[in-house]
Amino acid sequence: MHDVSTALGASYFSPVLLAACLLLALPACSLSSFMRDVDGDQALARPPAGKAIVNFHRPDAWAARGFEYSIFDREKLIGSSRAGTWFQYVCEPGEHLFLGTALVDSAILAQVAPDQVYDILVTVGLDFRHWHDIELDPITRKDAKFGEPAQWELQQQLRVFVPNDYARTYEQAHSAWARRAIHEFEHGSDRPRLQRLEPDDHRATPKQRPAQE
Repeated sequence: MHDVSTALGASYFSPVLLAACLLLALPACSLSSFMRDVDGDQALARPPAGKAIVNFHRPDAWAARGFEYSIFDREKLIGSSRAGTWFQYVCEPGEHLFLGTALVDSAILAQVAPDQVYDILVTVGLDFRHWHDIELDPITRKDAKFGEPAQWELQQQLRVFVPNDYARTYEQAHSAWARRAIHEFEHGSDRPRLQRLEPDDHRATPKQRPAQE
């Protein structure tokens, strides 16, 4: 597991050390070069036929506000999360392993069904002693927040992923990390921390519009 606090030999971060780490990390994590703000009316209410949509939401919290959080589907870069924003990932139905990292790695094993929409929350935690990290949190049917994401979208800025040269370079630079994270979550010490999103955890299926005569 990638744990900065352990590497530094500290049981927790002081506020000054945390701020310094964030400032040092920002150039590598300033990912807006491959994310673009768009109008909310460009959001997809339902996926293209036979596909699935996974929405990634991040609250507008002050903790780690300037820290961009990159998200992968296994070794594939799919987007970046910033405070107060959300983005959509259109994908094939079936199994996906979503990965992210800040101070520690985070992963969700998702089984998504065709023609359905799913939601994942990017959470940030901070208390009086230390920053808890940024992590991926699946919104399941058992979650108290299930049903809320549609309201979050009214307050959040929609962004889209732009697969440009910078994105490809960033993806390649993080390929070794992604392979290590995949191994640790599937076969190693991080396996107990692997979270799950099941096929039935999708939003209520949007009603199809009646055909025009």
